[in-house]
Amino acid sequence: MVRFRCPACGGPRIPAPGVGQRDDAFTHLKKARSANASKLAWKTSGAVTAGFGVLGLLIITGIFSIVSPPLTAVLAGYVLGLAPLAFGALAWSKAKGRASETAKELDEAW
Repeated sequence: MVRFRCPACGGPRIPAPGVGQRDDAFTHLKKARSANASKLAWKTSGAVTAGFGVLGLLIITGIFSIVSPPLTAVLAGYVLGLAPLAFGALAWSKAKGRASETAKELDEAW
């Protein structure tokens, strides 16, 4: 199926006005571009947050191996260190939802 997709990134391309596009198709292409930008933002924030979560867990593990704190402090540290990883997973699932919305809007445009 022929669509207005960017060959480099795969995102939707909005044609110039007056190229023979219907107004409703133009609206769907705008929504697809917005959803694609949102997908990129969610994916980036999820990757950065998960990366910092892994770094935090490595730092906590290093500190705990040197200091030997009580068990409650170790458990609290690891539970709090897992929070960024949970947000990263949530952000990746949101990005997946936005990707399906992009595909749906591109299909609606045609």
